[in-house]
Amino acid sequence: MKKGITMLMVIAVLSGCNMESGVYSGETAESSGTFTQLDASFSASDEEYTNECTISLGESVTIQGAGAWFENGCLSVTEGGIYNLSGTLSDGMIYVSSDEPVKLVLNGVSVNNPNGAALFCADGQLTVEAANGTENSFSDGEYTYERDFESKSDSEPSAAIFAKDDLEISGSGKLTVTSGENNGIVCKDALSVSDCSLYVSAANNGIKGKDSVYAKNASITVKSAGDCIKTDNNEKGAMSLFGCALELNSGEDGIQADGLLTLSGGTVNIETTGNIKDNSDLSSKGIKAGEISAAGCTVTINSTDHSIHSSGVAVIESGSYSLSSSSGKGVSAHGDLTVNGGEISVLNSTEGLESKAVMNINGGKINVFATDDGLNTGGGTSFFGWNNSSDEEDSGDHTLNINGGYIYINASGDGIDSNGDINITGGTVIVCGPTADGDGPLDCGDNGNKITVTGGVVLALGSTGMMEAPEENYIASKTLGAAAGSVITVADGSGNVLASAVLPKKAQGLVFSDGTVCEGYKIYVGGTLSDAPDENGVVTSGTINGGTEAEQTEVTGGFGNFGGFGGGQKPGRGDRGDFQPPEDMTFPQEADGNPPELPDGMTFPENMTPPDGGSAPDFPENNASDAVSA
Repeated sequence: MKKGITMLMVIAVLSGCNMESGVYSGETAESSGTFTQLDASFSASDEEYTNECTISLGESVTIQGAGAWFENGCLSVTEGGIYNLSGTLSDGMIYVSSDEPVKLVLNGVSVNNPNGAALFCADGQLTVEAANGTENSFSDGEYTYERDFESKSDSEPSAAIFAKDDLEISGSGKLTVTSGENNGIVCKDALSVSDCSLYVSAANNGIKGKDSVYAKNASITVKSAGDCIKTDNNEKGAMSLFGCALELNSGEDGIQADGLLTLSGGTVNIETTGNIKDNSDLSSKGIKAGEISAAGCTVTINSTDHSIHSSGVAVIESGSYSLSSSSGKGVSAHGDLTVNGGEISVLNSTEGLESKAVMNINGGKINVFATDDGLNTGGGTSFFGWNNSSDEEDSGDHTLNINGGYIYINASGDGIDSNGDINITGGTVIVCGPTADGDGPLDCGDNGNKITVTGGVVLALGSTGMMEAPEENYIASKTLGAAAGSVITVADGSGNVLASAVLPKKAQGLVFSDGTVCEGYKIYVGGTLSDAPDENGVVTSGTINGGTEAEQTEVTGGFGNFGGFGGGQKPGRGDRGDFQPPEDMTFPQEADGNPPELPDGMTFPENMTPPDGGSAPDFPENNASDAVSA
């Protein structure tokens, strides 16, 4: 291996380079409980570097100092130290292989390699620093793997900037990375980005840190056909983003982390464009992670798949989240989902917030607009045990707890759907649920589950065919028959408004509870309110004057223990009576090919033959859209 040249050198730009590469493995993260905490302090301080070299790129290359040499279009750095670079290399690359840390300080550097990676670090920790006030760029071309240190069989390198060990990108300057052939930046160990302005355009993935990604106070813009920012080590795979400004446009996932994703402060704007309807194997989520912890950030996502998805737990502490998904859910978690604060606006979704386990809403402001369920725990089976969701059913605890906050739901399916209990102890909950009788404003599980309200205010409006109510302490009307635009108000005997809402669509019935016996409470259609409504047409204070009082009824009907076609199980509350299915109704077979056992009081119509093959019945279009890649 050639050593660095210690004299001033002027070398003509040539092509080709012959170097050996080494391998360095360093641990950059440690486990803490169930989460992985990142250590981003792997780079050396300037005082620790024992060598400094100045290099000017161009038609001729000038090297002043030790540790670097140039041959056949390849600038090779083989010793640890600081290397101050400037100039343009229009047909070549930079290669780094050192047992000691290397820092490349970019002072207006442009490197283009038409035959592969522009910067390849095969061995050792590398820091790339964009100097203040400078603009720098790296771009690749078709990967020919002609150099001895490149490996076509291992696809190394496979990015415009490629590092086999730790990589740090820093500085207050600007760095642009362009890959028209492959990935923008790939680090096979720990990747750290801090302070700099980073722009990446890639034909595949934008930025990838195999073991982890850590970014702090950085401005990062990525446009990629694949994932924008990702880490996919299923044993580590943590990503931490602190105070960053992210602008991401992806054909697949905007952010993907196999481990814990930590979002703290900053702004995140994501748009995904993947066509998941025609490709069921494609994932085009806004944010996808093994676990999610978010606080204090401002997030805007427009996605074709789920906007935010966690394959484990997800915790939202604070911040602002504006989410719109054309074919998926707003927030989806396969573990517990907890919202402690912040503002979440799900502007478009199949389901607003979903947990395959337990959902806890302890505070914050939540607005949901959904073509299926507004809030859902459990996913799972629907009509006669058929699974109308692509997500796997989980038979564990699916309790939905609301302990505080403000929740407004406009849903075409169930407003709140739990495959377990629904417990409400505080907060304001306004549900504008379905107009069709196959779903209901409130829906709990059918395994002895119940709805319990001990505090807060709950106003649930919608259809009555599947209407459910708390076990006690509520008032209801199944004969409301109010048109869209009507003002529906519940007030106490003195006319004090407890909850009022402007209907965005018609509502046949209403359930109200504040955890008390509701003595003297009345339901009004129309009237004049003393206090102005919020952006959703909701009022929870002041008084009402006038209006037509609606009849109050008990909630004892429903569709038995079957229910409608939404994402969760559809139990009925109260007596089923002598319900008989319509004569033209057929029942799907269960997985063993046998018709399901019917409950007491229900019989098959005469001359009815269950369908062959056990195929599921056709579901309404607005509920079948739950079939989104998890």
